[in-house]
Amino acid sequence: MRFSTIFGGLALAATGLAAPSVVVHNNCDFDIFVTSVGTSVGNTTKVQPDTLWTEEEYFSGTGTAIKIARSATALWTAKPVLHLSYTYDQGKSLYYDLSTVYGFDFDNQNITVKGDEGKDVTPIEWFGTPGPIHTFAYIGETGLHLETCAA
Repeated sequence: MRFSTIFGGLALAATGLAAPSVVVHNNCDFDIFVTSVGTSVGNTTKVQPDTLWTEEEYFSGTGTAIKIARSATALWTAKPVLHLSYTYDQGKSLYYDLSTVYGFDFDNQNITVKGDEGKDVTPIEWFGTPGPIHTFAYIGETGLHLETCAA
């Protein structure tokens, strides 16, 4: 069973104390909706501005997609969805990428993906438009931190 959590802006520092996690920081001035999809579809969670959504990384047998949208029903209505996808092999590696389907709903907004502080994780940075899709690998353990409307 997966457990997703929402935190206020000051809780970011506490996430480094647990097992590797995926953290989505909504730095936009509008709500976003986050859904974790592995072998099953998790609950869609409304994430308000300056709020964090977090979930421990897990291996689902294939891979996991953290789907982020501006509409609660985007996954089922062909609306734009941002995908942070990863495959986690505990203690060994993490493969990850960022992509979109049905368009891009964060025009002129920066999107960043980084690893845990102090680790040499290749960042993904989209500046106002989707960037090229590449799969990156990190050998070892790290969390992933996606920020919408990044500075």
